[in-house]
Amino acid sequence: MTFKREHGHAFTNQEIMDFWTDVDGPGGEDLLEICDHAKAGTPLNMPIWSGYKLMRLTDGDLLEQVPDQTAPHDFGRLIFRGSNLSDEDIARLVVDLVTLNQLEIAVAFAFHFDSSRFEEDAGRLETLRSRFWSTWPGITSDQRASIEERLRNENPAYATMVAFLEEPRNPRFRGLLDSAVNESDLSVLYELPAD
Repeated sequence: MTFKREHGHAFTNQEIMDFWTDVDGPGGEDLLEICDHAKAGTPLNMPIWSGYKLMRLTDGDLLEQVPDQTAPHDFGRLIFRGSNLSDEDIARLVVDLVTLNQLEIAVAFAFHFDSSRFEEDAGRLETLRSRFWSTWPGITSDQRASIEERLRNENPAYATMVAFLEEPRNPRFRGLLDSAVNESDLSVLYELPAD
């Protein structure tokens, strides 16, 4: 299959179909996948296969898959993001993906959630965490450390979510904790002032 190898090139519908139906397949690995959501801070109510994904093909090309809200049960959009990128470039790409699509909560849960900090609310937060899922099979520990550091420094919502996960009983987070426990909603995060 051929496609434009220009950073930011969004595949046409035909290129997407050719990509997914290529008999030899594109080969490669998923670097990460993060759940889709109805709006920032609110998980979807049902399992859905589609999420945000970064894939590295066997030839080194990196493609980003982004859900298409206009066609929620379709493949989404595929975007070319470069070829044979360095660890730092991949970290930057992930931070941009998380920030642009407000995926901070799923990433903070993946990197920092410890149910014991939530005491009697641990079960409810475990359930909520499962609805803000992400997987990181192709991200190395060095890449993950770089992603974490950049998100903490560049994304105020991420830094606030990490602070909440580390100290959920802090009075500053009372409204966020109540909303998480009683409504399975973390959108209040985006109303809190940054540290």
